[in-house]
Amino acid sequence: MDRSPERVRSGKGAGRLPVRTGVQHSITPWRCLVSWSYQPERICYTTNNTSDLLKQGAACNVLFVNSIDMESLTGPQAIAKTIAETLSADPQPNATIVHFKVSAQGITLTDNQRKLFFRRHYPLNTVTFCDVDPQERKWMKTDGTPAKLFGFVARKQGSTTDNVCHLFAELDPNQPASAIVNFVSRVIGLQKR
Repeated sequence: MDRSPERVRSGKGAGRLPVRTGVQHSITPWRCLVSWSYQPERICYTTNNTSDLLKQGAACNVLFVNSIDMESLTGPQAIAKTIAETLSADPQPNATIVHFKVSAQGITLTDNQRKLFFRRHYPLNTVTFCDVDPQERKWMKTDGTPAKLFGFVARKQGSTTDNVCHLFAELDPNQPASAIVNFVSRVIGLQKR
């Protein structure tokens, strides 16, 4: 690993990825597996080979907030409804840190502390939508700081019409919800080609 302050390069195949200058070094899977640069109001991914993107995947820790059955509802309406129901719930659910991994196989959530579940896997062909909150509402973390909300909609296991919306909040500002959503959406798009 090249740890010079001006260059960050990491992992197998890093030589094929463009070197980003001026990026603070941080060992986070999103940065190591996918190169991205932040531009105001826009997150851009670059890779030399789309099959590498699917093979490698990406992962980071996020706050798992809630899951709600949506019947046949999908798209931004499902995300908005899940957030509205979650924020108006009394008491609000306890968020827990989960490992959020996206690959060609789908989305895998792992609750390392096993507070709510051990591991859940959603095959890519069941994931129908992923986005940030269209109304830009925030989740209040336990430390009192607000975090952007995002979610994905997946077909309920064993169903062809019923959906479940899974809601998350940013845990680390270096892993923004917009970057996670863009990556998931790109992988979904590549899979559908």
